[in-house]
Amino acid sequence: MKNFISIGGRIILPEDNIVLLEGNENYTNVYTKTGEKHTVATTLKQLENRVSKAFYRSHKSFIINLNEVSSFDESVIKLKNNRKVLVSRRRKQGLREQMNLKRLKEAGILN
Repeated sequence: MKNFISIGGRIILPEDNIVLLEGNENYTNVYTKTGEKHTVATTLKQLENRVSKAFYRSHKSFIINLNEVSSFDESVIKLKNNRKVLVSRRRKQGLREQMNLKRLKEAGILN
């Protein structure tokens, strides 16, 4: 079943089309797989409460789609679209755990 998210009350996007949410004070930039950027008058915190567990808040300014992660190291996440975003020190361990759970589910070890 696909999850959809309403952006600003006027745009409805399937969650799996969203790559990255980037906060900018009271606005959020929503980046899609097709390269579109939608700016909405909604805080990142508000959107964080509306997206599924397929998303992870990696930094105070970013929420990433875990399915779009290509690689990550100590401070930077590289997405499949080659965009690089920051991961904060305190969220690094949580990111590792979420990525490990994702791999286990993909391997059919976990439901």
